[in-house]
Amino acid sequence: MLKYRYILLLGLWLGSLLTAEAQLLSRPVSLSGRSVTLGQALDELAADYGISLVYSSYFVPTGRRVDLRLAETPLATALELLLAGTNVGYQELHGCIVLKPIEPEPEQLTQLEPRRTAPRQTSPLYQEPVPDEQLREARRQLAVMAPLQSKTYGQLSGGRSMKPAPLSTYAPSLEALAAAAEREDANRLAQVSLLPFLGTNLARSRELTNNLSLNLLWGTNGGVDGLEIGGLGNSVRDDMHGLQLAGLANTAGGNATGTQLAGLFNLVEGDVAGLQAAGLFNIGSQTRAVQLAGLFNIAEQDLTGAQAAGLFNISNGHTEGVQIAGLFNASSGAAKSQAALLFNRAEDVDWGQVSLLCNKARRVEGFQLGFINVADTVRGVPVGLINIVRKGYNVVEFSASDAFYGNLGFKFGAHRLYNILHVGVRWDDIPGRAEHTTAVSWALGYGLGTALLAGKRWLFNLEAVAMHINEEEGWTRPLNLLGQFRATADLRIGRHVHFFAGPVYNLLFSRRNEAETGEYHSNIPPYTLYQERTGGLTTSMWVGFSGGMRF
Repeated sequence: MLKYRYILLLGLWLGSLLTAEAQLLSRPVSLSGRSVTLGQALDELAADYGISLVYSSYFVPTGRRVDLRLAETPLATALELLLAGTNVGYQELHGCIVLKPIEPEPEQLTQLEPRRTAPRQTSPLYQEPVPDEQLREARRQLAVMAPLQSKTYGQLSGGRSMKPAPLSTYAPSLEALAAAAEREDANRLAQVSLLPFLGTNLARSRELTNNLSLNLLWGTNGGVDGLEIGGLGNSVRDDMHGLQLAGLANTAGGNATGTQLAGLFNLVEGDVAGLQAAGLFNIGSQTRAVQLAGLFNIAEQDLTGAQAAGLFNISNGHTEGVQIAGLFNASSGAAKSQAALLFNRAEDVDWGQVSLLCNKARRVEGFQLGFINVADTVRGVPVGLINIVRKGYNVVEFSASDAFYGNLGFKFGAHRLYNILHVGVRWDDIPGRAEHTTAVSWALGYGLGTALLAGKRWLFNLEAVAMHINEEEGWTRPLNLLGQFRATADLRIGRHVHFFAGPVYNLLFSRRNEAETGEYHSNIPPYTLYQERTGGLTTSMWVGFSGGMRF
């Protein structure tokens, strides 16, 4: 008895489902008479009457405009009116209305209907010619068509109604296919020309890309993918891949990948990768190449590789390589290394700058070698007569020593190596005269030093200075040179105030002799540990002391 009860309940449940589905299509619905899209009308039905509609805009033309006014019309009738002429049908499925395309029935042939004749098969070798006007129009229409897109569906909150949502493109765009067809049509195996548009490619010279291009005088082509030789010049509108040889000039409106050799110049408006060599100059944009020129090379953006020119090299971006020039090198960004006779300029230098006159950079990781070196910060060593480092070792020094009672020094450069400009003065009584007479001696010197950091407040300075001494006169013409080797300890006692002191090793070389007796006499050494006179040259040595303040 219990078994039959379950069977009865199951039958009642299935009957309720069938009744619900039967009532779903007969449910009366209403639509306003305003003009809306088909998708908006379907969404309005689903939202107002709680109907679960499942559809895809891939098959249902949701953008189609409809203008229906329905009042208490069965849902089945409303759907038929909305979907009329769309080749879309509907079906009930588990309490939902599913919209799907109607599969066309296969065509039935009767005895009265003759079979259509199949189109004539054409051979690939003997295809029917198509006029050029039709081909150009077909390509134009193909280029403006929108790309294929796919759709996905997301479930709305509060119900089972589905709504279409766009997804990324899953198929290649027709624009790309059209461009590929154009490129394939624009390739040629070879061409020969005398002058621009006077050759085998005729009026299409600027459109076609050639694997082999021979220009007897000057030629103009769309592109090169192989070899191009010109008696005077080669001009390419787009890209050049391979080798270009010209008696005068090579030009490319796009990118150049490979080698360009010209008697005068190579000019590329796009990127360059490979080698450019010319008698006068080479110009490229983003350059990953070696540029060799008699006058100058210019990379309008970054340079990766090398530039060598007789006059100058310019990179308007970063330089990951070497620049070598007869006059100067300039890089608007970082530079690996630069060498020139006059000057080098860069933002940051990774390896070094070498010139006879001046080197300038913002940050130097390596070294600078030149007469004048200028930088903001130097982590390496600036080697020159004048080193100016804005965030380096720059002090003014006042001191006293046994050789000169008053000394003024300017020290500037980096901690590892700095320059020293020194001025010293002393006064002495002249013996053997009735009246009291004081003679003034002064010295002018130059030297180099290094500062060794020893904590936050201590420095140890090692310095070598050479000074010309003008003893008891305005300027002493004979040799009178004092060399000093200093080792001092520097203690910072304020934010910008330092006290220093230390021993000084002095070595004096002099040919200054008395005019009457020819004997040597000097008041500079307070005493001598060693003194020798050889051939009119007197060498004196002693150890002194120096101390003072630095600011």
